[in-house]
Amino acid sequence: FRAACLPAFSAWESVLPFKLQPEIISRARASFGYSQNPSFWVGAFEKPNTLLERFALDVFWFHIARLQLSHGEVKSYGRGAGAEFWVQLRTDKQPQHERGMDWHFDKDEDPLDTEDPKMVQ
Repeated sequence: FRAACLPAFSAWESVLPFKLQPEIISRARASFGYSQNPSFWVGAFEKPNTLLERFALDVFWFHIARLQLSHGEVKSYGRGAGAEFWVQLRTDKQPQHERGMDWHFDKDEDPLDTEDPKMVQ
């Protein structure tokens, strides 16, 4: 990706309109109950089949616009361009070891196997 003048890490609150929250929560619960938490993938140019895929692609394209990438640039990544997502159900009643992964920022683990991490400013 080309260098962008953006913060290294960002988080957004209240990105899902309140009126859509019950529907997406219902679909997420159903997805979790059906599959027990695998990750899902939807390609950048695939037609979404579910509400969760639509939301994942909306987030993906938001970041593509933020990075000022063109559709052509995204297409050049082939099947590697898209959104991975998963569902976690966490409650305060669950034992800590059943709650899944804590809040975190993902990173590409493969380069860490072959290179020393670098911070670019």
